[in-house]
Amino acid sequence: MEVEAVNKKLIKTYKNLLTKKVIMNIIRVSKTEFEMEDGSIYPIEPSLEKELTLEEFKGIYGKTLETLRSCGIIGSDNADPTGLDE
Repeated sequence: MEVEAVNKKLIKTYKNLLTKKVIMNIIRVSKTEFEMEDGSIYPIEPSLEKELTLEEFKGIYGKTLETLRSCGIIGSDNADPTGLDE
């Protein structure tokens, strides 16, 4: 998969999460997707090379959110729906 296509999917996933405006917990992660406590499932693209613990994934998720904000891809006024940035 091309990097540009992956980036577009990643940005779409994060924007979808951020429009929920409620704090939710990530309850499951696999190599290809993660699930929020409301049952919504989001893809991980490209797939992870190895299984991660929830704590490891939440750390990566938080760093990715910070990067998207610092690059101006998402606004700093968007709350993290997992509450990880608080």
